[in-house]
Parts: sequence; structure tokens; C-alpha cells
Amino acid sequence: MFIATLIAERLEARDLSTAADRLAAAGCAPGAWRWLDEGRAADLEFAHSPDLARGALEGGFAGADVIVQPAEGREKKLLVADMDSTMITVECIDELADYAGIKAQIAAVTERAMRGELDFAEALDARVALLEGLAESAIDRCLAERVKLMPGAEALVKTMRARGALTILVSGGFTRFAEPVGARIGFDRVIANRLLIENAALTGKVGKPIVDSSTKETTLLSAMADRGLTAEQTLAVGDGANDLAMIRRAGLGVAYHAKPIVAAAAGARVDHGDLTALLYAQGIARADWHGGLPARPRHAARGARSAIADNAPISSDPMSISSRDTGSPVMARDTSNPPASAPNTPQRTSLNRLCCVADPVVMLAISPRAIPSVKRIRICTALKPMRERGAGCDEPHHAGDQVERFLRAQPVDEAGA
Repeated sequence: MFIATLIAERLEARDLSTAADRLAAAGCAPGAWRWLDEGRAADLEFAHSPDLARGALEGGFAGADVIVQPAEGREKKLLVADMDSTMITVECIDELADYAGIKAQIAAVTERAMRGELDFAEALDARVALLEGLAESAIDRCLAERVKLMPGAEALVKTMRARGALTILVSGGFTRFAEPVGARIGFDRVIANRLLIENAALTGKVGKPIVDSSTKETTLLSAMADRGLTAEQTLAVGDGANDLAMIRRAGLGVAYHAKPIVAAAAGARVDHGDLTALLYAQGIARADWHGGLPARPRHAARGARSAIADNAPISSDPMSISSRDTGSPVMARDTSNPPASAPNTPQRTSLNRLCCVADPVVMLAISPRAIPSVKRIRICTALKPMRERGAGCDEPHHAGDQVERFLRAQPVDEAGA
């Protein structure tokens, strides 16, 4: 038996019916389907011909990712992941080069190397040589100002670890970035290249041997042997040509928003969604995820790629997470004791201003005296789509219902705006 997992910002039952029809037409003998996350991800069983199934489904649904694999053993016990443009949103060497004023020059070489047009090690040596003399302090500035986690990175790694998997970050980038990133996301192990530094400046050299494609493949195979795992129990994910060897070796090798050479060779690809697609691919529903859950966007379609926690810049101190805007530490919101009223909230709040909050948890903290000043029916109408898209709350329907029950208990203020 095989499973096709469909993942999109919006899925409807009719999409799954269409998928089943496509599988039937391809001779794959489809069976039942079930939601992993209603409106977002679903599994569709079928009997045989996974290659035909992938061909029938990929590209058939706008904005949807499709992952086809055997049903047995789909949850993995080993994750080996690339860092740059996979676990984080940038290529660190390109961003570091910006502090030396040569980003365009370096980025052009990086792009060619990731497409497999250049030898990785030679291209790395050539790029690092151009950074000779750059102040060491630029690394920490780059880490704090430019490096942000890919949406879904924390949820993927922490969920897999919580379920007993070994997680390893293997990067052709640098330890000064990979170690704090790995600590923040929660990886068990981190492997990366070492920038050589003397007198508080980059020497333009990298420690040898260089972490490259063969290192990534060897890391995967060694971890499999140490844990007594089969290839079918492993997951590898990356975006560049130097990730291809480990992607081909893994039971589930995923090209993540990848270069064409990687996307064409990988057994699975994620072109639209975030890294939580790899949890859905393992049959792990959102209710069972751990840590760093990507927020459902407050002002966008449900499930769009946005995560405040994931996208916060990284500090060289893995315990300190900087705010994107201010550089100050980000504190988790504590809703256990909401304030009696929100600051600067006028007594007679307009509907537009109230809806701008777009978060039922925050709305509950607004002074009750302010809410009756808005017509109940207009607020309830505004709440319905807000709850449906899950605006900023782990239990949006529950919070939204609390607000509606409160509003219905208030007298209608016809004078309210």
C-alpha cells in the first residue's frame, strides 16, 4: 500500500476526489482518504505504481505539494538536513559578503555552485578568499541581522526528536552560523565548515577537510549504521547540488524549494509549503507537533508561509533570540493573566480598529466596557472568517466562541460605530 500526501494552503474535499480520479485513471487503484489537518493536508491511499501516481498528481493542483511514498515505515527515525536556504531563509556566505560590499559577486558564484555548475569545495575556497580581512564582528552582526529560521524548522526538528528520531544538521556553511542555528532549532548534532580567524579578522581560508556533498552522505550512512536503521527509516532534506547524494540515499529524500537539478532527481519535493510539510509527509497531524509551531497568519490565507517565532533573527547566544524590528529579546506572550484593558484603547472602539487586532486571545483582554460600543452583529460577522482562518490562536474556535457568547450577553448599542 502507498500514500499520497497532498499539502496546500487551502484544500477541499473536491480536490481529494479529483486526486482519487486521477489515480484511478493512472491505474493506481485509489482507496480511502483522510484529513491530517482539515483544509490543509490529507492522505490518499492507493495500491500500486507510485511513479505513475506521482506523475498523475504533481502539478495537478495549484499551490499544492504532493509526496508519494510507501505507507509502511513513513515515520522516520533519522533526519539529516542542510542549513542554508533549507533550515534558514538565506545563504550565510552571501549575507556575510554584503558586510564586505561584495554580495553580488559572491552570490553569483553561490548560485552556480548550488546548481551543480561548479565544484563545491573549489567554489567555497574562492568565495571565502574574497572575505579576507573582514572583521570577525561582522559574523555576529550577520547572524543577528540577517539569519532567520525557515518557517516550520523548529516544529519539524523538535517533533521528530520528541518522537525518538536523531536529528543532524550538516552544512556546507560555517560553524559560527550553524551552531547557534542548530541549538535554536533543537538539532542533536551540528556539522559545518570552520572559518579561520586571526587577529579578529577573517584570514580568507576555511579549515580542512571541507564539509561537502560526500560529508553529508557519509554522515547519513554513519548515523544509520550507529542506530541500526534501514534507509527506509531515514529522511534527508536540502536545496542544492551538494545535497543530492544524501537525498538519493535516504528513504525519503526531499528537495525543498530546490534548484532544478535537485528537484528533478529527488524522490519528493516541496515547492510551495514550509518545512512542516515533512511532518505531514510522515503522517504526523498538527495536533501532535512540538515546539515552534508556525502561526496561521493573521492577515493572510490560512496556512500561508509565515511564522513570527521561526523568522526571528538568530543570536550567537542560542538562548537569546532577537526581535526582527528592535533587536531586543522576544518574550513569549503570557495570556494566563490578561490585563484589564489594552493600552490606548478608546472607550468607544471602532469596528475597523477592533478587527485590526485579529486575535481572539487579545480581544478577550480588551476592556469589556469598550466592546458594547460596537454593534454586536457587526463584530460577530467579523469574527466568523477570523475564526475560520485560525487567527493567532492555538484554539481559535474556542476563543472566538467565548467572544461571541460575551457579545450576545451585552445590550446592543445602536449608537456604537
